[in-house]
Amino acid sequence: MGYCTRLLLWVILGICFTPQIRLYSQLGPNLSLFTQNRIYLNPAYSGEGDRTYIQLHVRNQWTGYQTTQDGGGSLGTRLLSASLPVGTTGLGVGLNYLSDLTPSGVGMQLGNLQLAYHLPIGEAQISVGAGVGLQTKSLDGAAFRVRDSGDPILNQFLDKQVSQAKPTFRGGALVKWKQLHVGMSAFIYDQAQEFTLHAEHTIPVVTSVELNPFLRLRSISDAIVVEPGVRVVYQNALWIGGSFRSNDAVVGMIGANIWKQRIEAGYAIDYTTVNLPVKALLTHEVFCRFNLPSFTFKTVNAPVKTPRFRLN
Repeated sequence: MGYCTRLLLWVILGICFTPQIRLYSQLGPNLSLFTQNRIYLNPAYSGEGDRTYIQLHVRNQWTGYQTTQDGGGSLGTRLLSASLPVGTTGLGVGLNYLSDLTPSGVGMQLGNLQLAYHLPIGEAQISVGAGVGLQTKSLDGAAFRVRDSGDPILNQFLDKQVSQAKPTFRGGALVKWKQLHVGMSAFIYDQAQEFTLHAEHTIPVVTSVELNPFLRLRSISDAIVVEPGVRVVYQNALWIGGSFRSNDAVVGMIGANIWKQRIEAGYAIDYTTVNLPVKALLTHEVFCRFNLPSFTFKTVNAPVKTPRFRLN
């Protein structure tokens, strides 16, 4: 086991046994299976590798949670992603479309286009990526609860459909060395900023079995979110694991690769560890990825005829 492997394992174990940092900010849409949707995690992953894929991610937050005064429905996130390498240019394109809904009439849609460049250096690879998009937030004024009936701003949205769209910007960098990934990314929306540091490594343990520890640190306003975890992978076809999100939940996860690695699917379940009396305890998340066949073009040399002989 190399120095980098030992260092990453000690960092993850250290974080697991240190006191967790209390959260104060409300977080936006989050994925427990973030290592299974890398281009949403970091735009530098866009088009990385040699395969084009399309992926759907569905997350149902606090399943069965019933609000006291709001309408029915659940907190749900839908994320559609696509990654496309551009031939042998080193360029890659990524696309994300996210829809987030709540039972209180507040919704959010986000679409962004990403571009990355991947530079091989010996056994390593350095990638940088950036993306621009549009985030729309909407409010159903009919579902809004009035606390101060004398507030003059109520006339602008009460019993109306109100929406606002603003641009978003993403940027990221990634270093890959053999099976070790270390990256950082930033997401900027209006006055809100989110910074992420992530790492993962694949470690052979015994024949056909690998260990895949991973870690994500997110800085959002005055909050730091720590998410260490590990997966056990068998023959690169089946995997099972778990993770922990500071001051939020513990997560169990399972997944599989089938049909010659062309289809990947996974499931995660979150068990909430805070504010137990006022929340439903379980959150469910699933994803499915379709790896499209590699498109290659064969070059056929046409025969060249001469008066004395024929080439090809």
